Amino acid sequence: MIIPDALQIKQLDAATVVAQNFRSSDLMERAAKGITNYLLHDNPHFEFFIINCGTGNNGGDGLCIARQLLQAGKNVKVNICGDVHKSSADFALNFQRLQTQFPLVIHIITNENSIPSFDCDCLIDCLFGTGLNKPITGLPALIIEKMNVADAIILAVDIPSGLQSNSASVEPIVKADCTISFEFPKLAFLFPENAKYVGQWMIQNIGLIDTKSAGLHQHLHFLTADDIQPLFSERQIFAHKGSFGHVLTIGGSPGMEGAAAMSGLAALKTGAGLSTITATNLTVEHPEMMYTGFDNIISTISSKKINAVSIGPGLGNTISTLQILSELFQAYRQPIVVDADALNCISEHPELLNKIPPNAILTPHPKEFERLFGSYQHWFELPDMMIQLAQKYQVIILYKRAYTLIACPDGNVYFNSTGNAGMATAGSGDVLTGIISGLLAQGFAPKEAALAGVYMHGLSGDLALENNNNSNLIATDIIHQIPLAKAIIMGTE
Repeated sequence: MIIPDALQIKQLDAATVVAQNFRSSDLMERAAKGITNYLLHDNPHFEFFIINCGTGNNGGDGLCIARQLLQAGKNVKVNICGDVHKSSADFALNFQRLQTQFPLVIHIITNENSIPSFDCDCLIDCLFGTGLNKPITGLPALIIEKMNVADAIILAVDIPSGLQSNSASVEPIVKADCTISFEFPKLAFLFPENAKYVGQWMIQNIGLIDTKSAGLHQHLHFLTADDIQPLFSERQIFAHKGSFGHVLTIGGSPGMEGAAAMSGLAALKTGAGLSTITATNLTVEHPEMMYTGFDNIISTISSKKINAVSIGPGLGNTISTLQILSELFQAYRQPIVVDADALNCISEHPELLNKIPPNAILTPHPKEFERLFGSYQHWFELPDMMIQLAQKYQVIILYKRAYTLIACPDGNVYFNSTGNAGMATAGSGDVLTGIISGLLAQGFAPKEAALAGVYMHGLSGDLALENNNNSNLIATDIIHQIPLAKAIIMGTE
C-alpha cells in the first residue's frame, strides 16, 4: 500500500464521499465506529473515558466516539479546546448531536485554570489531526503537557496531536500508548525518533476507495502480504534441483565461517536448488551445501553454473577482499547481493561503487550506510537520499533496521511491515542475504527478490519470536522458520 501525505488523504476522503454517494459526516461516523468497536471489544475493562477534542475534523471524530461509547453505557467526559463557533462543518454537526443527547458530558476549556484532571481508564487524543502544519503553542500545548503525565492509557486517533505526518516535529506532542491510524500508516510512524509519541500503532480500515481509482500516486510504500504473495508460485511437478538455481556465497574467512554457512543454508531453505559457500576449516553440519576455496571463485562463476552470488558474510576486510570484489564486479553480470564486509571494503575504496553491476542489491545496516554514502540530519531526509543513490548507481539499497527501507532505481521506496527487535542478533543479516540470493537464483527479478526477501526474513523472525515465547532469538531460529513463512505468504499454510 502507498503511504499518502496529508493532502492525499484529504483528497481520498473526498473521492470516497463522491464515489459512495454519502456525506463526509457519514465517513466520520464510520471511522469513529472502528475506534469504538476496538475500545469495546478489545478493551472491555475500560469504563471511564476522557476525550480531548479540538474543533477540526479530528475533534469531530472524538465527538462521534464519545456519543457511541455513551450509547454503549460507558462513562465519558468530553473536553473541547477551541471556539465551537469557528469549527469545521462535521465537528459542528457532531457537537450538536452530542449536546442534544448527552449535554452534561461536555466541558469547554477556555484557560489554564479550566483544564480538568485527566485521570481515567483511557484518555483519547482528538485535539489535532494530519492537517496540523506548525508547532502547538498556547492553551493546547498546556493540555498536551498535562495529558502526558496523566494516570491513564492514552489512545491517539489517527495521529498523536503535535506530530507532523511527513516532516520533523517539535514538542509538545502527545505521547500515546497506542495510535489507531485510518486506512494507512503515517510516514512519521516508521522512524525511531517518533516511537515515544506513537506507541504501538495499528491501521483501521474505514472503507476508502482504492488509491488508483482516486488517481493517487506515491513513491512511498508500506510492504504487506498483499504486495508479496503474487510474486510466488507453486513448484512444477517435473522440476528438479537445477530448476531452482545455484547460489554462491563468498565469505566465511577463518573465524567467521558460520556467517557464510548461515547465508548458504538460508538460500537453500528459501528454495534454491544448490548452494555453494567459500569457507575454511568448516565443520560440515549441513552436508546439503557444497564448498569451494577462495582461489576458485572466478573460475566457479565463469563456469556459468552459478545463478546468483552473494558476497560479504564473514568475508573480512583485507587486500584479498578488495581483489575479489574487483574481479567479481568485472567478471559477473548476473544478480548479486553485496553485504557486510564487502560493503565495508567498498566504503574504503569508493571507486568500486561505479563498478557494481546494475541491479545489484546492497544491504547496509545504519553504520555501513553512513560509511558508504554519508549521513543525514533527520530521518525524513533518508527516503529521498536513498532514491537518489539508487538511481545514481542503478542499484537496490536495503537499509536494515525496524521497518527496513528498500530503495529502487525506479524511484520507489518500500518500508517493510514484518520483523521485531529480537532479530537484532548476530547473523540475522547473513540470513537475509541468503534469503535474497536464494530468491534470485530461482529467477526472481532483483527488485522482487529484495522486496520478497525482506518481507520473508521479517516474517520468519516474527514466527521465531512466537515459537520462542517472545524471548531473544539467534539467527538459526530465523532460518528454521523460513519454510513456514514462505508457506504463509503463498497461502498454503
